[in-house]
Amino acid sequence: MNIVNLAVDAAGNQHIANSIILYLTQQQLDPAGVLVLPMWSGIGRTDFIIGQHHTLHPVPAQKFNYDSFTQLYSICEATEQIYYGNWAAAYKKMQNKHSLSLNSWLEINKLTAYLQKNCYAFKYLTFVNILNGHSLSKIDFLSCLKDLRLPLPAADHWLLAHAKDSLGEFALYHNHLCSDGVHPSLYGHESWLEKKLIPELLKNNLLLED
Repeated sequence: MNIVNLAVDAAGNQHIANSIILYLTQQQLDPAGVLVLPMWSGIGRTDFIIGQHHTLHPVPAQKFNYDSFTQLYSICEATEQIYYGNWAAAYKKMQNKHSLSLNSWLEINKLTAYLQKNCYAFKYLTFVNILNGHSLSKIDFLSCLKDLRLPLPAADHWLLAHAKDSLGEFALYHNHLCSDGVHPSLYGHESWLEKKLIPELLKNNLLLED
């Protein structure tokens, strides 16, 4: 199979939804041969699409050009306001757990609607267990959705969303973390792929054994 990885360091859920929609639209791939596996990131991360002619300081952790006209600018967690400059800090101060949860809920529904309309097979994954258990998440997504009177994401659209099954939770539980104590190590990624993701894809007939 051909694997296309659209992930960008420190990017959030807006980038995840936007990059998948842009790639599939521009490439015009045959849905019959495509499986889309978005891995939802932390609710607190915020992304912007800005023009190429702007140079922001400090420079984002990972510069990503969508095309020759536009680029991605990411802000990580609200607690990291100073690193991202005064304008980013001011923006983060205007956010709360409910506004960030609402934004992610809208992104999930936007991407789901696009994939369903265009007949792409898909399953969501999650880096932190936003649907069940959330030891790594700083925002209780389900509680915020309840406050906002919004329905939960459809459970049948998700894989490995139970406690200790997501990549981040699995790496934390098994102590497969890199030096920052938060993100999975290379071995953590490989172990989760072998022990969790591939068996789950096989079980759901999304991947066929050779």
